Amino acid sequence: MAGCRASGFLYHNVTGGEVLGVPNADGFCGVFPQAYCNSTSLTTSSCCSINNDMSNAENTASNLMGISWIPLFGWIGLMFYMKSQRQRAVEEQGGVPENSGDFDPVLKWLEGTPIEKIWKWMFGAYLGLSIYASIVLAQSTQTAFSMTDRNAIGATSAFLSPLESIFQFLEDTVTVQINYSLAAGTKDKTKEIFWTAMRSAVLSGIAASLMCTVAGKAHDSLSALVAPGSTHDHSLYPGCVLLDDAKTVADTARPYFLLYAWRFPFTFVNLVVTGLLYGAKQINLMGAIFVLGELALLLTWYWVPSESDRHDNTTLLGLAYLLQVVVVAVAAISSLYFLKPVQEFTGVDFKLAAPKATTLQGRFAEKDAEPARRPHLLGLSKLQSELMRDGAKVLAMDLCLQLSATITFYVALMHSAPTAYQLTALGNALPEYGLAYVLGIRFISKIVGAQLLSRKAYVAFKKFAMMALVATTLICCVSVGIVVAYRESIAYDYGYNACEFAGSSECFPIYESVFGGEDSLQSNFRVFAAVVVVDSLFNVCRGLVLACLDFDFIGKAAIAAFFLIYIPAILIAWGVGITARGLYIAQNAPMFVLMVGHVWRLHSNITKMSAGDDGPWSKGEGPEGAVATEGVHRVQSDDALESLPVAATEPLLRDESNNDTYA
Repeated sequence: MAGCRASGFLYHNVTGGEVLGVPNADGFCGVFPQAYCNSTSLTTSSCCSINNDMSNAENTASNLMGISWIPLFGWIGLMFYMKSQRQRAVEEQGGVPENSGDFDPVLKWLEGTPIEKIWKWMFGAYLGLSIYASIVLAQSTQTAFSMTDRNAIGATSAFLSPLESIFQFLEDTVTVQINYSLAAGTKDKTKEIFWTAMRSAVLSGIAASLMCTVAGKAHDSLSALVAPGSTHDHSLYPGCVLLDDAKTVADTARPYFLLYAWRFPFTFVNLVVTGLLYGAKQINLMGAIFVLGELALLLTWYWVPSESDRHDNTTLLGLAYLLQVVVVAVAAISSLYFLKPVQEFTGVDFKLAAPKATTLQGRFAEKDAEPARRPHLLGLSKLQSELMRDGAKVLAMDLCLQLSATITFYVALMHSAPTAYQLTALGNALPEYGLAYVLGIRFISKIVGAQLLSRKAYVAFKKFAMMALVATTLICCVSVGIVVAYRESIAYDYGYNACEFAGSSECFPIYESVFGGEDSLQSNFRVFAAVVVVDSLFNVCRGLVLACLDFDFIGKAAIAAFFLIYIPAILIAWGVGITARGLYIAQNAPMFVLMVGHVWRLHSNITKMSAGDDGPWSKGEGPEGAVATEGVHRVQSDDALESLPVAATEPLLRDESNNDTYA
């Protein structure tokens, strides 16, 4: 029988020459017995590589995604143009337009130096670097590990991400609340929000890290966390030497698990500090800080030498992720500490609280002067209690989405290694094919939307929201077209390290589970195209609804979607027979419902604003004096797009998606 070539790969012998495979009874080009594949210590490239046709097609798809920069920068450019036009109109009427970008102490220090122009584009540089980093890191980590190691890293993220999401609300809540309090000029409130969140961040971060350290040190518990289906896999695929046992998987994943767990204190602190600096409109400063973090991540992963054994890459990856947040934390806190103008603008300083009055008369005076600080439930002030309640509602959203992804991935791991591996491939493809380009829109929407609503600029907010959704829709159209046209080559690229399982008849069923049949990775990228649209629109709409302070809706919608949509969906996927496609659809079903719900809620809120009705956004509006002051510089607040901070003209990007948990 003549030999055959796999549709997506070339196979090599020990000298690097091409070898042919043996087709199975169905005509599927299967086992390559002469290929140099049967060792867990070998890299995948010594066994197989993507053939030229598929490699060229995937490169074309990746390059075409560059079209997504057009709607992204077009949206930002349009806002910049509208702002400049409005400022010019105000100047012609003899007014003095407010320029949010003037408050930049670093820029004043750099004035007249060659670095001044570079500093003005620092967040633009961060946008490009962060999109690039999220894409190349996802690609690299997907292909740098064996299937079992890739699944172990996915399991680690699936376990740790819900813990991280429990406190992800700190950034969402603090950023929005601080923007409202700064717009209203209430510095005392800003300071209390900041230090309340900082205490929570430090204590919760250390507690979470210690808990994970205990779990990571215990062999049995870590094996159960990162390789729960190992025994089942060995029974499904007996004799496959490329499947590591549970002990080997746990030992390989332990350094990554522990290093990633100790990101928590730094990550939580970063969420609070950066939320404050965003609120203070230090956009260029935040760009510089995040550039340092991205460089620390990329340089550690790509430039620090690792051992020849690919298992050691897990330690390097964990170290890269840890150094990223450490560098950001040190840079952000140092900036806040040394930049006194930022402290004066926000009211946040590092001074200890003034001592309590010692006389009875003084105590009564303090109590009358600071009614907002009177103890409420659990000794918290009214403001602190409100912050925690709103945070809990945002937490419900983050936690429900993370739990959906975590439960799905562990179900996949318990079913079979190739099923879980398909989910990691689909998750890691999300940044490159859409999500990386819309996260900046989401964060800008959250920041700028809150500032517009605090000024009662309702028509401006409506225009801003429409532009954000149009830009997101255009990016989605580009992504869907490319994924549908090039899904086969994309699947072979992101599923590359599964090609080594075709090297023996014992391991071939794993290869066939990934690339053969109706549930193949190539076929499942059709579903992926729809998920790109749902994920992208949901992220942007969520940022806009957050800007409306609509925490009640966010919390209730998340809980309803989890229990009424996800739980039935995952049970159906289990009952009809577990497949990668069924699990992927079940995982993203609640996000589809939430996307539709957030679009409806955003439309409802904007309709109420236009009618002059009150809503959750009303509690964050600045005092009448603040609005009247702005009126001196604006003909009408509804044309207030010129009040957008630098965030509207220089992009913001934070990887806040909770939907690639195991990627």
